[in-house]
Amino acid sequence: MPDGMNELKMRILLCLYSMEGHCSNVTRLAKVFNVAKSTISRACDWHEESGLIRRTGERGRQIELSAYGKKTAAVYERRRSLSERWLRAQGVENMAAEKDAILFALGISEQTEMAFEQKLKQLQVKDGAGGRREISGKTICEILGDGRHSFTCVFHKCKVRYADSSLRSMANDGIERVGEMIVENGNGIVALTANRMERVSALGDLVVSGSLQTLQYYDGDKAHPARREGNKFFFPLEAVEFLNVEGIQYLQGSAVLRMSCSAGNRHMPESDAIFTMFL
Repeated sequence: MPDGMNELKMRILLCLYSMEGHCSNVTRLAKVFNVAKSTISRACDWHEESGLIRRTGERGRQIELSAYGKKTAAVYERRRSLSERWLRAQGVENMAAEKDAILFALGISEQTEMAFEQKLKQLQVKDGAGGRREISGKTICEILGDGRHSFTCVFHKCKVRYADSSLRSMANDGIERVGEMIVENGNGIVALTANRMERVSALGDLVVSGSLQTLQYYDGDKAHPARREGNKFFFPLEAVEFLNVEGIQYLQGSAVLRMSCSAGNRHMPESDAIFTMFL
């Protein structure tokens, strides 16, 4: 984001963005924001120097967003909208949420923006689930609609040999903990990304490295291979069973996945793991 942006400058940017490509001028903007024309003029000089606007018309009195300005304004508008929706979801009154959302949009990071979006999706899914305890992947797709939706996930062992053994599967290190759910035409696909990892070989103290070689999902008792593209693996959301637990602001979906590693079965044996995703 441009250095030197402040609340008024961002409001001007968003105002021009809302005009859908139409021009404005200093006099009109001064009336909109109820400030002196000199204040708007100085702000617009900064916008022009930053490459956000361009002046057109007779003696350059008309103002419109540049391509860079439109792109920057779109980011701020997205953050403003997400912030306002999140604040309202927390019970903040509409007028206060609208006012504070501007300040949030000015200052929040990309990470916070993503967190707001994730929380809003969780609330959307939770509300859409209503009082139902068990939710199908198909219903999740209907609630969210087409698009790409991120989620966090964790992997646990299906079987633990000793009471003090870790419950976490080695897939917890071998697969990124943030996945993506792709919904298209009402059908959902889970996308997971494999990481390279190191582990002590099952044969002894030798340390071996490898990455996810194959992934299978279950339909009843039958295992099916997931589609692979490079280090990404894809399987149907229908394979995931979701639970709507009262008192928790998210839905929890689980599936058993069978995985093998490129290090080979002698060093890292093929095994099942419980995949759990949080929406």
